Amino acid sequence: MIDLHLHSIYSDGTNTPRELVEHGVKLGLRAIALTDHDTVRGVDELAAAAKEQRMDFIPGVELSAGTFSLRKDHQKEVHILGYFPRWDDKIKAALEPLRQVQIWREERNRSIVEKLRGYHVPVTYEELVDLAGSNNVGRPHFAHWLIENGYAHSVGDAFQQFLTPGALTFTERKTYDIKGSIDLIRSAGGVAVLAHPKALHIFSDDDFEKFLKDMVDKGLEGIEVYCSVHLPADIRRYERMAQKYNLIMTGGTDFHGKMKPDIRMGYGFGYTKVDDSVYDKLRAKLDSKK
Repeated sequence: MIDLHLHSIYSDGTNTPRELVEHGVKLGLRAIALTDHDTVRGVDELAAAAKEQRMDFIPGVELSAGTFSLRKDHQKEVHILGYFPRWDDKIKAALEPLRQVQIWREERNRSIVEKLRGYHVPVTYEELVDLAGSNNVGRPHFAHWLIENGYAHSVGDAFQQFLTPGALTFTERKTYDIKGSIDLIRSAGGVAVLAHPKALHIFSDDDFEKFLKDMVDKGLEGIEVYCSVHLPADIRRYERMAQKYNLIMTGGTDFHGKMKPDIRMGYGFGYTKVDDSVYDKLRAKLDSKK
């Protein structure tokens, strides 16, 4: 069993990379991947811990690649996972542009704070930094602050009211677009994979295939077929699409620790168990790029 979609304290998770490795070992996972949002700052720590524990790992990242719209009333964020064949100075240098993404993220966060305060929600950026434990503030930290202070009753409610496209204080941040995100991943020798496609809410096969074909034309090489929000019917759908377009199939839980307490590492909501063969095929694809 493996888990190729994990977040740490370097984005919006609550575990250190070392803790993720140690937990993976206890669960008997063969391999894991760290895929923090728009940063690879935790990969050095993960690599060192994985080496000590003799656990297989894949360096990764999850890039926010702007929004996609089917219609005026349909606007969803596109996330692209990047997986890399090794972790060395050459790949680190190729991913240096991610530093700019972090600057854009902080600018977006400060804008949300100002908008919230305009609605008489007295949040400060410093409070969010304290909640995150670092400067790695993400929208889930906003959501938890809103819940703790009585402005929302759940993470979903906080996002719906304030933090998703069309919500009161949503702020579009600068990002690499889909093509730019894929190009960045591939320039570092990586494989670009569409993350949790069900979250795009493209329920028509024709619409999804049109979207996917455009992504493939831009250089997409894989789909995250197996993840916590995918039911068996969803898995069959994305397996079929992956086979049609000769895309690698990956899988992981999107584990965030206490930020998403219902999702367990390795198991998701209890029924996500990604087979070792998924890792073997991805590793073979990555090794072919060395």
